Amino acid sequence: MYDVHLYSQSCPQVYHAVAAVGALSIRRCSGTKNPNWSRLAFESYERSLKALHSHLQAADSTGDQLQSLWSILLLGVFELMQDRTGQGFLQHLNLGVAQVVEYLGPQAFRQGQARRFFLEMQLLEVNKSILLSQPSLLARTAWRELTEHSSQDGTAEACHVLETLPDIMACSSDFVVR
Repeated sequence: MYDVHLYSQSCPQVYHAVAAVGALSIRRCSGTKNPNWSRLAFESYERSLKALHSHLQAADSTGDQLQSLWSILLLGVFELMQDRTGQGFLQHLNLGVAQVVEYLGPQAFRQGQARRFFLEMQLLEVNKSILLSQPSLLARTAWRELTEHSSQDGTAEACHVLETLPDIMACSSDFVVR
C-alpha cells in the first residue's frame, strides 16, 4: 500500500479515492451519521471519478496506468463499504481493474511498483473467479509465467512458495468453469 501513499501525493484520482474511503470509514466508525463525513465521502468519490476519467484519456505509460489501477481499486473498496452485496466492487474489478490489467499484459507487471500491484490484485482476481465461477485471465500461460519469471531471474522480489498458490487456484477455477 506504500504505492497508494506515493500516488495520493501526486495523482488527484488516487488522492480523492483515498479521501472518499477515509471519510466513509470515519463516518462508519464514529457511530454517528454525521452528514459532513457523508458529503465529503461522496464528493471525493465524484472528484476521483472525474479525475480518473480525464487521466485514462491521457494515460500513455504503465506508470500512468498504475495510478488508474489503484484509483479504480480504491473506488471499488468505497463501493464495497457502501453496498454490502459487493456488486459495485465487482463492477470495478471486472470492468475496471481486470480490463486495464489485461490490456497492459503480463510484461508490464514484471518489476517495481507494477509487480507489487500485481501481487496485491492477484488474490482478488483469483477469489473473484472462484466465487463467481468465472474463468480468470490469470489462468492463461503468459500470466502464470509471470510468477515463474520472478523466481527464476532474481530481478523481481523473491518468489515465496505461497506466491504460486494463486496460480494453482486460477487454474483450478478455470478447470471447474470448463
